[in-house]
Amino acid sequence: MRRIGFEVRYLANLITKTLDNTPAFQKNKNITGMQYFIIGYIFKNREKDVLQKDIAKMYHMQKSTTSQILDTMEKNGLIYREDVEYDKRTKKVSLTDLALVIKEEAKKEITQLEADMVQGLNENEIECFYKVIEKIKQNIKDKGKNI
Repeated sequence: MRRIGFEVRYLANLITKTLDNTPAFQKNKNITGMQYFIIGYIFKNREKDVLQKDIAKMYHMQKSTTSQILDTMEKNGLIYREDVEYDKRTKKVSLTDLALVIKEEAKKEITQLEADMVQGLNENEIECFYKVIEKIKQNIKDKGKNI
């Protein structure tokens, strides 16, 4: 019997490994697929203060996991943290010039991967996929299993 959880996890790992092996990611060995997604999130929300807790919430990660990823990104020169005026205990996360360059280099490859993933699927199949994924996410949230 096939297991949905296994298939979802397998697909997520396959996407991550595929991204990690693209030329842009190979050229920039200090970045992972998750780090790229975080860069994209920070970039899309650059007009406001992006906090560590925002990133954790967006990707449903533990605070400690988010902190470890951001520590690595900071060490590798992809982000920097700075105080926010309204709360000295809180730091906003911003992108460095290096992260912006990497984002642009990887953008084309991400777009191609997205196209490859839906190759051979029609619009109805894609829409059905999104509906099923949303229902599964809601089922998990409704059961209180959301981390």
